Amino acid sequence: PCYVCVFEQNPRPAGALIGSAYQIGMSRMRFCTNPAAPQVNPTAEPPDVNRRTAMRVTTYILAGSVLLSAMGCSSTPSNTPREAAKLQWDEARAWVLLSIAKDQYANGNLDKCKETLYSAMRMDPTNPQLHLLSAKLSIEKSELERAEQSLDTVRKLDPKNAEADYLSGVIYQRWQRPETSLTYYTSACDKAPAELAYLMARAEMLVVLNHQDQALQLLEAKGKYFEHSGTIRAEVGLLMAHAGRHDEAIDMLRQAT
Repeated sequence: PCYVCVFEQNPRPAGALIGSAYQIGMSRMRFCTNPAAPQVNPTAEPPDVNRRTAMRVTTYILAGSVLLSAMGCSSTPSNTPREAAKLQWDEARAWVLLSIAKDQYANGNLDKCKETLYSAMRMDPTNPQLHLLSAKLSIEKSELERAEQSLDTVRKLDPKNAEADYLSGVIYQRWQRPETSLTYYTSACDKAPAELAYLMARAEMLVVLNHQDQALQLLEAKGKYFEHSGTIRAEVGLLMAHAGRHDEAIDMLRQAT
């Protein structure tokens, strides 16, 4: 009988071919009516070529199943060019709205600033600068808990952002938690050592916690980086006076003026 006839006349699901090519052929031999089919002894083993064909079919089916599983089980297909272009466009528009919101914030138009920020965040919720400005806006409105939530988001999106830590220090200072405030001010100084405001806030918290000596050491060590700053000289002079270093304090206060 012809094994091609067997498979053509008796189509079966692909899975049924696995391990059954030989059994199908042997069970259907007597029904083959193809005159061109060779006459084979029904009790004889099928030729080796048919066994190899069956094995190839099995191999192809298994390989195809693995490939389809790898390709078809992905739940997050890559963005199409059109989707990627829209994403870039939304990010660019969000930056433009951020610039507008900053101007509105600087001019005291807080309500319009809030509306602009919300529009920008809908376009690009992963922009840390949007959440940073949102935190500043909340601080201005005394919504400190909301501000701190926004700052936590900034730290997740941009762990190196020093201003977020500085603003958290301001919030915890208002909450009268100087230890936590000092921790944030210190972190802000470490991330942005050239920012005088962060340094002065850290020194102030040290003084609040009665660590005047540490505050003086900190400012003296950093003084060479801010040699043209009268603010730091005035603070150093006051701390020197508190430490009993009166002559040095007078000289430092003169330099500050």
